[in-house]
Amino acid sequence: MRAESSANMNRAQSRPTTARSGTCLHESARRGGVPPGYPRGGAPDPTRVSPLLPRGFPVPPPSTTCPAAPIPDLLPAASCAQNLHSRLSALIETPFARVSYSEAVEMLRDEIAKDPSKWEYPEVEFGTDLATEHERWLAEKAFGRAVFVYNYPKAIKAFYMRDNDDGKTVAAMDLLVPGVGELIGGSQREERLDRLIGKMGDAGLNPDDYWWYVDLRRYGSVPHSGYGLGFERLVCYVTGIQNIRDAIPFPRYPGSCDF
Repeated sequence: MRAESSANMNRAQSRPTTARSGTCLHESARRGGVPPGYPRGGAPDPTRVSPLLPRGFPVPPPSTTCPAAPIPDLLPAASCAQNLHSRLSALIETPFARVSYSEAVEMLRDEIAKDPSKWEYPEVEFGTDLATEHERWLAEKAFGRAVFVYNYPKAIKAFYMRDNDDGKTVAAMDLLVPGVGELIGGSQREERLDRLIGKMGDAGLNPDDYWWYVDLRRYGSVPHSGYGLGFERLVCYVTGIQNIRDAIPFPRYPGSCDF
């Protein structure tokens, strides 16, 4: 699903919850983010191993599989499904909004000025790399639908993004969706060889180290663009999973990183 990786596609954070019968999110959050089968100290039980999981991955003890205590802050599964269906239907049926980065910053500044204490990152100005809370406010409150933010400052974007005529921004865009924030990031690529080499120098990069990339322009190019779709973020959005760690298609647990 990823057409071309994007350097700014690594922001997503939400409060985890559970997926047992009668609720709609993942049970692992009941243990404070520690995978089932681990005590809070993080050490696995080596005697509990499932043949369906990688070696050393613990099977959750029966007592933790379905906690009996009610979780009052979670919605019933049917309610979650109904809300998810409504959200996805609105995404399909409602035209996407469009707003420039400069306009989005001014909207955020006006909103934050009402009560800065409600924001984790209240300092927003031209050149700020928008945080998830900013992106979600734009999609959920300001527009109430998916929104494309375009023409980002060149200072916070990659060297290969094409400069706009104003000299301050690049032809880049992010697609923000309610509940997630940034889902897709993309840009028009810089096809002009002299501009590309100049921007590499500004970024402290040696063009000789990227000869293969530079040659794509040196021997002819055409105006073109690319984008990156965060697949796990897409899974979160279409399934209602709130924590991106629960959407990654391979097990993650303490001590599992081999490299």
